[in-house]
Amino acid sequence: MNVLAPTRIDPDTRRRPEFILGTDTRGQTDLDGVLAAAGLNWGLRTVSGSDGLSVIVDDREISTFAPERQLVLRDDNNVVLGMVGDGYQAVPNDEAFASTAIAAKMGAQYQSAGSSDYGRKAFVTMTLPEAEVRVGGKDVVSFSLLFSTDHSGGGAVAGRIQGVRQWCTNGATVPLREQMSWSVRHTATASERLAMVEDTVRGCLRYAKEFAALGEQLICAPMSKSDYETYINALFPRPDANAAPAAHTRYERRHADLMGLFHTAAIQQDSPESAWSAVAAVTEYEQWFRPARSELSRARRQLDGDSPRFTARAVTLAREMVGV
Repeated sequence: MNVLAPTRIDPDTRRRPEFILGTDTRGQTDLDGVLAAAGLNWGLRTVSGSDGLSVIVDDREISTFAPERQLVLRDDNNVVLGMVGDGYQAVPNDEAFASTAIAAKMGAQYQSAGSSDYGRKAFVTMTLPEAEVRVGGKDVVSFSLLFSTDHSGGGAVAGRIQGVRQWCTNGATVPLREQMSWSVRHTATASERLAMVEDTVRGCLRYAKEFAALGEQLICAPMSKSDYETYINALFPRPDANAAPAAHTRYERRHADLMGLFHTAAIQQDSPESAWSAVAAVTEYEQWFRPARSELSRARRQLDGDSPRFTARAVTLAREMVGV
């Protein structure tokens, strides 16, 4: 049976998820400029629920109480972001992301910033040019730091290392020995924040080197067509024989796309029929061929949804199959 190439999604037309969900801040050199460019230069205020609140119910105003609770509001439009305990300390964006200034002094560059859910969640990303690697001498993978905060009561500022293949903009973040995520308590001291960010930046550089070494191992590990079919059937199982016809149709279509990506897509030219090309094929499908309701929903899935978890699972399975 001839393997047909799936409909090509031109990488030149692809936009990184952080730019779809946020604002390109690559022209900014300090946090104040980043927050202003992304519309995140607003603060927070808290209102005690124990003192009583007025709300409109069925076209009439009533008074209510939220004992031992307080509301967290944006100070620019009074949108309620969350209800928290009396002891909660609201931390505005400029304080939540203050540690990015430390990363900037260590060579990281502002890339994007944005928010979702009316400001309840916000993020800042920074590239780290020193962490860029070339797998197989050609396949460029760059790395960035994602800082995020939650104003609905989530607490700490969190973050993680992100990897992306430059040619196809596929996410390439996988679990390695080096720590790839972190969190900072709102109550952390300045010295604690400094130490955390310094460790994170140095950890990203170590992570990139470890990733490059793994990539070289995967490129050198052959994977036959039959092995690849076993691989994709483990990641995308065939539906039960009693499943609806539509489920079998989706499976066959997806299987054809995955085989086409492994054998004929341009992303495989530098490492055909290897474990590296197998991972590239399935992540290409999951991130750019898997149906999405909209560009926004695809971006959310790629940035902070199930796409990073899928990539991690795909790499782990490939390593198990070829023994690296």
